[in-house]
Amino acid sequence: MHKDFPLVFHDPDYAGLIDPDALRLAYAFGSAGKQRRLQGRLVAEPRIDLEDYQFRAVFDWIEIGMGTGKELAAVNFQRSLMARNKIHKGFRSCYVWGPHGETSYRGQYFRVRMQEPQPEGLVALLRAFLKELGRRGEDLRDMPLVGLEMSVDAYPVARSGMTDGDLALARMRMTELMRKHLQFHALFRDGRRQPRFKFERKSLTENVFRPEWAWMTSRRDLRASGLSKEDFAASFARFYQQPFIDSTFYYGDRKEQLHFRSMDKITDRRKGMVAEDLDVKDRRSRLEFTVMDKVAGDGTGPEAIGFGTMEDLLMRGLAGTGRLLSFALPTFSEAAKGEPDAEEWAVFCKSGVAGLAHKLDVEDRLKADPDVRHAMARRVMDTSGKCLKYSRLNRRVGRAIERLEKRWQAAL
Repeated sequence: MHKDFPLVFHDPDYAGLIDPDALRLAYAFGSAGKQRRLQGRLVAEPRIDLEDYQFRAVFDWIEIGMGTGKELAAVNFQRSLMARNKIHKGFRSCYVWGPHGETSYRGQYFRVRMQEPQPEGLVALLRAFLKELGRRGEDLRDMPLVGLEMSVDAYPVARSGMTDGDLALARMRMTELMRKHLQFHALFRDGRRQPRFKFERKSLTENVFRPEWAWMTSRRDLRASGLSKEDFAASFARFYQQPFIDSTFYYGDRKEQLHFRSMDKITDRRKGMVAEDLDVKDRRSRLEFTVMDKVAGDGTGPEAIGFGTMEDLLMRGLAGTGRLLSFALPTFSEAAKGEPDAEEWAVFCKSGVAGLAHKLDVEDRLKADPDVRHAMARRVMDTSGKCLKYSRLNRRVGRAIERLEKRWQAAL
């Protein structure tokens, strides 16, 4: 059994001359297994050969808490770092704030963001800083890590005979695949239970899940369900919308301490409405993971996932990201022999494993006794667990992160 769904675009010319019939993501269906939770369910796996892609992980930026032996203005401290960077070439650019993000700051402790850090050069630069300006007795390994952004990129492999259009099609399919299969961690659920994900295109911002439309359904059915409007709406595909390929897709909110961002990356170094076009060979599917302290050194950002200091980053590996960066395969009720439930399939096509898991959570709750259901409505909605690990993709991404880890460890 095979099914597919179309990729959607904000700009109808974004895909160029690629055949519209090819702009689809196809899936093969099979039995989900014999476990009790999966009995009678079908698993869907993308019909994409992951060997047709190269995966690479990089740090887009890291933020370090840096203390000085004397009081300095943030602007002067930034200039001194840039001067040292001309020698050591540890980053492309840097930004300096006070511990609370203050721009006009004077003091002895700074929050420093370094864009496109290079491990060998950065380690040399930080050692030079500690020797000349650092606090007495402070060691490189003890410098607090207060923020980081790590990206996982998937580049289509240029096989013999492939055109630029073939590479673009492979890239856009992977962009859609990564969005559909990233598994939501509990941290990305709202104050109660709804997963938070949205997409942006220029001045347009849209939510993937739009529960405010639930008023369109029967109010009597809504009251009888004992569920909130948001949870009730999660059962219906009509309250979801599929993100555009040519939009930036957010898991969480970009103003929050922890969020993911997904994009079909064809430009770089954007300033306002202006950006540089990437060469065809450099265009890729990108997934960015950002985590930050609210206040520098408060332990709510990188430290919460195991990266409290530069030593953690350099020597203890990046295993902590595995709890947050994980991909899953969806499972579906079997409506007919080998055919997935139509409503579940429609929810997945629009919102991926995150939206489908929410729908299945709600339906499990609807099966409970009405009195129990009303009491349960005040609790956080747990994940249904009716998905399987996307092991092949997890392995490829894991190896890319391991290569990044080894490169940084070699700098010491």
